[in-house]
Amino acid sequence: MPLSVRAAPHATAATRESRRSACEHLRKRLNFHDMYGELALYAPDPQPDIREAAQDHIARLLSGHNHLDGLVW
Repeated sequence: MPLSVRAAPHATAATRESRRSACEHLRKRLNFHDMYGELALYAPDPQPDIREAAQDHIARLLSGHNHLDGLVW
């Protein structure tokens, strides 16, 4: 068996770890972006229904959920 084939499982594990790290970084950025958007809606809007919806979204974000959680994959 060639050496490069035996080394592949180690490269695969490293690749998986790298992808996991990248996914975590993207999730943190998404959460920040979501919170920024919800706060931008909540703060200046005089309409109570829009403020209430934004407040619900903010509470969801603070509990660790974002808008991707509701998607069906």
